[in-house]
Amino acid sequence: MRPGTPSQAGVEPAYSVFSCRSGLPLGPCLSEWSGMHVSPVSRVRRGLVAMVALALAGLTPVVASGGVQPAAAAEPAAPRGYWMVASDGGIFAYGDARFFGSTGAVKLNMPIAGMAATPTGRGYWLVASDGGMFAFGDAGFFGSTGAMNLNKPIVGMAATPTGDGYWLVASDGGVFAFGDAGFYGSTGNITLNKPITGMSPSASGRGYRMVASDGGIFSFGDAAFYGSAAGTARPRPISAMAPTPSGTGYWLVGSDGKVLPYGDAAALGSTSALGAVAALAPTPSGAGYWVAGGDGRLAVFGDAADLGHPTGPRARPIVGMAALPSPAAPNGNGAPPGGPPTTTTAGGSGPSSTTSTTAPPSRHFPLYASHALGGTIGTRPQVQLDPSHPFREVCYQQPCNESNANYAEEVRALALAGDRLFMGGFIHGLVDPSTGARGTKVFDDIEYLVELDARTGQVGDNLTFTRNAAPNATVEGMVMSPDGERLYIGGRFTRAGGRTAPFVAALDVRTGLMAEGFEPSVPHGGSVHGLALHGDRLYIGGAFDDVDGKTRYAKVAALDARTGKLIEDWVAPPLSGSFIDRQGTPTAGEAGAVNSLAIPAGGQYLVVGGEFVHVGADAPTTGYDPYGGLTALNLSDGSRAAWRPRNDRPVFGMALWPDGTKVCAALGGQGGGVTCLLPGQDMPIFNTAKKPETPDMNGHEILDRTIAHVDGDALGVAVTDQRIYLGGHFDVAEPDPDAKCLHTVPSQCMPPFSDTSTPNRHLVAYDLQGNVDPTFTAQADTAEGPTTMIAGPHGLYVGGNFKNILDQHPSAHCWPCTDKRSVGTAFHPGLALFPALR
Repeated sequence: MRPGTPSQAGVEPAYSVFSCRSGLPLGPCLSEWSGMHVSPVSRVRRGLVAMVALALAGLTPVVASGGVQPAAAAEPAAPRGYWMVASDGGIFAYGDARFFGSTGAVKLNMPIAGMAATPTGRGYWLVASDGGMFAFGDAGFFGSTGAMNLNKPIVGMAATPTGDGYWLVASDGGVFAFGDAGFYGSTGNITLNKPITGMSPSASGRGYRMVASDGGIFSFGDAAFYGSAAGTARPRPISAMAPTPSGTGYWLVGSDGKVLPYGDAAALGSTSALGAVAALAPTPSGAGYWVAGGDGRLAVFGDAADLGHPTGPRARPIVGMAALPSPAAPNGNGAPPGGPPTTTTAGGSGPSSTTSTTAPPSRHFPLYASHALGGTIGTRPQVQLDPSHPFREVCYQQPCNESNANYAEEVRALALAGDRLFMGGFIHGLVDPSTGARGTKVFDDIEYLVELDARTGQVGDNLTFTRNAAPNATVEGMVMSPDGERLYIGGRFTRAGGRTAPFVAALDVRTGLMAEGFEPSVPHGGSVHGLALHGDRLYIGGAFDDVDGKTRYAKVAALDARTGKLIEDWVAPPLSGSFIDRQGTPTAGEAGAVNSLAIPAGGQYLVVGGEFVHVGADAPTTGYDPYGGLTALNLSDGSRAAWRPRNDRPVFGMALWPDGTKVCAALGGQGGGVTCLLPGQDMPIFNTAKKPETPDMNGHEILDRTIAHVDGDALGVAVTDQRIYLGGHFDVAEPDPDAKCLHTVPSQCMPPFSDTSTPNRHLVAYDLQGNVDPTFTAQADTAEGPTTMIAGPHGLYVGGNFKNILDQHPSAHCWPCTDKRSVGTAFHPGLALFPALR
């Protein structure tokens, strides 16, 4: 694509610029063409002209006010250097930091607002205030907000430890996550006292902090809070922040040069000799830092050395700075590229001085308690017929009323955005379980979708979102936009957010009203169950037969995420056959519904899970098919991918690993369970089945290479970097897929019928090797139990139609028996929050 040519929707145009590959930062450069990615051009975008390398000379002495550089300090052998960036994108590289390109000769729509270096030190990103991204060297392009209408300008960015993603932050605290960067919350819907001026990631990359100009700190994910300058008299605003290498501290710097350390950040001094301080960058050791002024002058502290800085009058101010990372950990895991990880200390990000032990990997979320948090809001007893389960026996006797209801009304979808938990399903009012055996009814007028406090599981004081969203029928699936501005919902409703919304809607998380400009195409013939979001596309899956009357878009379709309109050149292959009755029995005929969608990291595949048996027009329409219930489609056009995941059971739920690199699916049928897949690899990555290659009685290969089995349908799955949590309609976990007890009707895998199974009624946790975690003993009652679950930093959230949660299985005392003494039964209808263990 040539400069100035309009881009196609969803395609990021590539521009070519000259890049200097010389290792001499102040010497002449050899120019060559290299690619640079920028954001979409819905407006007149950046023109391109030839770039001229500029040699800088005559550096002035360093300013070292308040920080003393030891005169006799020996220069370390390891490479050291840093980059500065001006508002026009001009790059100044010093020491061993190499020049990989700049936008200094490119006409920008908006000025550059910040930069970040890649973990290898062989590239960097620049971000403009409109969110346009510029990638140089080995920095990858993962998306931008350049074509979005932002409420407030972008003021900073941070890269993930892997270098495969980044966050952008706006002055209102809106966060935009791209690549493998996870969204953990924002202040975009909060009225701030002062604007946000910068951000930094946690050591694990599973959280981030933001700082406001008054020094207020906002922490999300696993980014810990170590203190702030909010509430203190500040003569000048905070202009930037930087994390310590360990991730257990940070520095704030004011525009007057005052440096404020928190956590394990060293107090090394401040400066008052720079003009309008723009950035602070720590040394790889954390025992020093550089402070850069807008005029290019530099102050050094601790083990930071002055390796050069711009001099003379500046047409454009310096707006950002990045230091060359430690060569010991260029890829973010303590190992050189391609090499094995080195030993690290717990909580650290750099190499350890010892080699005898290796710390466990940094945790995404803690382990979760087995006792559910008390006082969480629940759902009412189900006395109305649920259209999603028309054959369910609602009451055990007639007349049907709340006192003899078999189930609680079912929670089917959960979504997190920071401290906000969104809960959707078949809901007609709420119950406060803390007020007695059956609880007190609260908010009878709230139906199908409600916002709760993610820390307490209670309804907050502000019901604006809940009352405005008000869908008129069940919510079956939800997904949050990366910037935390929109909640996309799917289900059986025809109205939501105050407007007509046939089965899919985009709700403004601030107001609960339909997002401006979202007027979706119309699925017919069934509901929407699964949603997934990638870039500017919203993918929907369900039981619908067409979209806007076009039958080629049955069961799976792609919509424009902004407008909701059908993307007609994205066409999935036909799905046929159905696993009926949730027993894993395949049948020809109408296609089973799509229940869940997932997009692994890399943005190549859309993984589709459901009750269909066959995929594609050329698939067999009868008999055994080793590719049923789970398929991978090319994200670009919907065609069936070369990756063919092996599976022969219905899939009811899916979850990505914390880093997004793998997908785990909850499988149905007797002997259901969870299978985990690596994109591009057909066979599951876990193989704990005893005889995975043994043919069955019909001569077909058994594909039960799942991490573990249960004796019924698994419906919901949640994955952390330590555990896989599974919920559904089962009573035991049975590691042997050939166990005879799994193939009886009903199954009988409890002792003494099996000596390898463990009692786990509706809930079970596995470690990442497929072993049952005996420390997580929570159980759910009712014949069905959990339907959906999601893991968060504050807890594990489990939704379903259960009435009670038990701390352990009744068989802990005897089997068979009904003795529940000391089991710890607690009333938790529909929703349970298992708090994080600190």
